[in-house]
Amino acid sequence: MVAGRWRVLVVSLALLVAGPLVAQARAADLDAYNAGEGGAQGLAPGQTWAQTFVAGRSGGLTLLRLPIMAVPDEDATTRGDLRVSIRTASDGTVVRANGYDWVDSAVIPRPDDAVLASATIPGASVALFSWDSPTTIDVAFDLPAQVTAGSKYAFVIEVLGGNTRYYWMISNTFDFDGYPAGTILFVGQPGAWYDYGYQVSLEAPPRFGHIYHYDGLFETYVATPSQQVASIGDTVAALDPTPGVGGALTGPTGTVNANRRDVLVDALARAAESIAAGDFQLARAQLNQVLGKCDGVGMDWVSGPTAVALAAQIRAILATLP
Repeated sequence: MVAGRWRVLVVSLALLVAGPLVAQARAADLDAYNAGEGGAQGLAPGQTWAQTFVAGRSGGLTLLRLPIMAVPDEDATTRGDLRVSIRTASDGTVVRANGYDWVDSAVIPRPDDAVLASATIPGASVALFSWDSPTTIDVAFDLPAQVTAGSKYAFVIEVLGGNTRYYWMISNTFDFDGYPAGTILFVGQPGAWYDYGYQVSLEAPPRFGHIYHYDGLFETYVATPSQQVASIGDTVAALDPTPGVGGALTGPTGTVNANRRDVLVDALARAAESIAAGDFQLARAQLNQVLGKCDGVGMDWVSGPTAVALAAQIRAILATLP
């Protein structure tokens, strides 16, 4: 573990987002997070790490912000990509350390196998580690994970091959749990989850026998159904009406009429307003109208990659409405 402090990175988190992710972060609100102090944990090729957490809001988890950086002096061309997934978490047996030996066990929330959302970050795009200028990676999910306030979840980080490492900033507290809503875990042998966040000290008294608690640093951003629909409207509004450019939807004659695109934008805006006003029956009708256009069943549009992705988001939102 690399010794150091996290305070500088805490200050920097909100300032280190650039490009289209700014809109995504603004379209959702900060929910579960850990902004403690501690050090950095190495993530080696082929390893799988996770952090459990509890959602504070119901909606779509659209963005996960992680202070992960690449180890300096290691070839960027040999970095493995990072696959990040959101999963449910449920109680199960994990391995725990007693001193230096992983000989104990406990039943705590751990990641389930079912993946709610997933995204891959190219290894070469991850900035180099620096205590003086720490940075984050922003994991945006094209199809957000629908989460429920008070329920347990986990995000899982997999280092996909390569032969270089990453550092993930973590918090470290002694004799109290700085993030009691979750813990950091890793997959050990033979494929079991190990609770890295709970370690018994073998240091000399007075610390002997006391507990160190570790957790990964992170921020989750959750959008309400109304925010999600409004964000989809922004995506549609930004589509280039020329086929094949900018992920444009494809029209029945091979061209996309900008006016028809604007009809969808208007319908999505009205649906967002209906949800915000609590008129879910009207919102369902409006969203189903948009679905018809995306699916192209006798409507103005036929299916394309973007249309399919947007339709999947709309169906996920519809499933959450009362």
